[in-house]
Amino acid sequence: MALNAASSDGTGYARVLQPDLATVFSARAQRLRALSSTESGLSPFLALLAKIVDVQQSVCSTLATGVLQPTLRAGPVPLGADAPLPDIWLTALRALLNALQVPDEPIGACIARLGQQPPEALQDFAVALLSGNPNQLDRGDAALLAAALQVVWTAAAAQLDPVALDPDQSPRGCPACGSAPVSSVLLAGGNTQGLRYLCCSLCSTQWNLPRIRCVWCGASGRIGYYHIQETDAAVRAEACDDCETYTKILDQEKQPALEPFADDLATLGLDVMMAEAGYARFGLNPFLLPGAERE
Repeated sequence: MALNAASSDGTGYARVLQPDLATVFSARAQRLRALSSTESGLSPFLALLAKIVDVQQSVCSTLATGVLQPTLRAGPVPLGADAPLPDIWLTALRALLNALQVPDEPIGACIARLGQQPPEALQDFAVALLSGNPNQLDRGDAALLAAALQVVWTAAAAQLDPVALDPDQSPRGCPACGSAPVSSVLLAGGNTQGLRYLCCSLCSTQWNLPRIRCVWCGASGRIGYYHIQETDAAVRAEACDDCETYTKILDQEKQPALEPFADDLATLGLDVMMAEAGYARFGLNPFLLPGAERE
């Protein structure tokens, strides 16, 4: 996933990397398709998500990026999720639903159901997602709503003034919108070689956090790394025994093709293993929100 360097404080590297609107979703879709051909148990799921992410890229490219700008708020997080929703998000949602050609259940039913909802209901659903309360929603509906919100917030984050982005002002969250990370990545190449960046689950902004430090509590004394034995440990869980949380860490030095969202989805077995060991995950993937299941 290509990123644009956003800010530097004399360290010689950018502490914040803004998303590249030309490639952010297309690179994710490409990785999802590649994983769908190798992860047999998850193949249909990953292939479906690749289609959704392809449409995200199309919608992002088609809509005028100049108006894809949520209301800025005063304070350290300029695109805070508690800011008023921009009207353009409904345009993004309608475009996404119209472009998706997935008639099969269950996603086809979600597309049809959301397409019939009045704007007021869709606004309420979006507010529930952004406020961290997706449980009232069907899981498939939540994923499609989150996909539309991602388009708007990613486009907005790419247009921010880099000076406004300071990771020190937003502990645990994205410096652009305050959302939790989906995972972290050890980058390969350039002046960010080997540095760890967290990737925002909403706007795809990445921000630097030193290695061997808990994303949740900041401790560094009791950090452990876990992975599934059958893998080559390119994707691991960084776990803290002080607060008993973990966040995935992807090593692009070992596998340059790794992508924060796609490879998180392809390693759900690691989440199961960590939950069984008593660790709670910090962060989320918008395609795995814990909404309700319809009968």
